[in-house]
Amino acid sequence: MKHYRYRKIKPEDVEVMKELREQGLSYKKIGKRFNVSWKTPHYHLNPREKEIGRKRAYKSSSKLTKKQKKKRQLKEQKYRSEYMKDRYQNDEKFREDFLDIVKRNFEKRRKGWLIAELCSNCGREREDKKWRMCKRCRRKKREYEFKKGIIKNPRKIEYELE
Repeated sequence: MKHYRYRKIKPEDVEVMKELREQGLSYKKIGKRFNVSWKTPHYHLNPREKEIGRKRAYKSSSKLTKKQKKKRQLKEQKYRSEYMKDRYQNDEKFREDFLDIVKRNFEKRRKGWLIAELCSNCGREREDKKWRMCKRCRRKKREYEFKKGIIKNPRKIEYELE
């Protein structure tokens, strides 16, 4: 059985392939001239084939395990954060726009909590307007923090569960 090594086709080769195809040569004959399979000139001369190849590659990437996906996500996130930091430091207009967006979103959220009078965690109506969360969610949060050892003494709130 033959072992084939993949090799990249140079842009000059693609141009020659186009000329040969215009002269009426078949993909098989073009492939023989370049010592490659007939599929190689077919792929390079048909834009639709390249698109199908990209889609196939995307499908195979969706078959990654959770661990592989997480690793890829972390790599992309690291790249994105470095890009954003660099752009934030060097681009004055980007910095102003970014800070403006952050301020607007913060104000929207704050107004939403105050106007809607809903718990930010579960969406129920809040009894106490000075808190973002209802009593039930605050209690659950304190119990969770106590179990994890984040806080030492959770305050108890007496109330009936709905």
